[in-house]
Amino acid sequence: MKNIRILFPEGKHKALTFSYDDGASTDREMVRILNGYGMKGTFNLNSGSFGKDYGDWKTPAGEYIRSLSRGELSALYAGHEIAVHGVSHGFWSAAPRERALYDILEDRRALEQIAGYPVRGLAYPFDAYDAGVREIVQAAGFRYARAAGRERLFQLPHDPLRFDATCWHTDPDLMERAAAFLREDFNTNALFCLAGHSFEFAMDGNWQVLDDFCKLTAGREEVWYTTCIAVFDYLDAAKALRFTADCSIVCNPTATRVFLDADGQTFSVGPGETVRI
Repeated sequence: MKNIRILFPEGKHKALTFSYDDGASTDREMVRILNGYGMKGTFNLNSGSFGKDYGDWKTPAGEYIRSLSRGELSALYAGHEIAVHGVSHGFWSAAPRERALYDILEDRRALEQIAGYPVRGLAYPFDAYDAGVREIVQAAGFRYARAAGRERLFQLPHDPLRFDATCWHTDPDLMERAAAFLREDFNTNALFCLAGHSFEFAMDGNWQVLDDFCKLTAGREEVWYTTCIAVFDYLDAAKALRFTADCSIVCNPTATRVFLDADGQTFSVGPGETVRI
């Protein structure tokens, strides 16, 4: 029997994405940089903050950090993922379940009107979640929820409702971790998710950190540049594949083309196809 493993789209075995919170006006510069390098990211937004100021937060040049306006979001995040971060960015684990549910679903409703597609990703504000919050998130139809931890081994998420990023851009070993991700030859698919807040680049005056990271990691044939929800949707399609008992034939009942490695040979299984391996 052949050894079979799932590959990412086009036979790639590494995926890279971004998960950035709060929807500050500095997302404009971040999206510009990502688009310039052919990167994609997920932006976790607080719909209750649109058009409001972020208090007295300023750039080194004295410019105030503000939130984005509702009208610009659809065009700005085109090609990226819009995800939930709560209407009021509340402490869900300390709130009544009804309040947490409202904060989650109302944000989803508002963001779906802007995005024009079902919003199924989420980032926990303040990392304030517990078992009860996770139950609410799952019941509300979310495919994944990003937490504030760090997955140091580039592994795919074991628990989609506690999906940890690989690094935050403020981590001192960011570039070292990025180099390791590119250098290592993994026996399974690897994921690098960079997290943070774009306003930190502006306030710290270090947009060069993002540019350097993108410059290092962009344009790699082995890397799939994608969004968080696309990773989970693809993995769902891969799990839905149906194999014969000896794994010599595979059927794909989904609408997503899935790629496989069988003893070093790459196979593509299209929607509705049955393929002999």
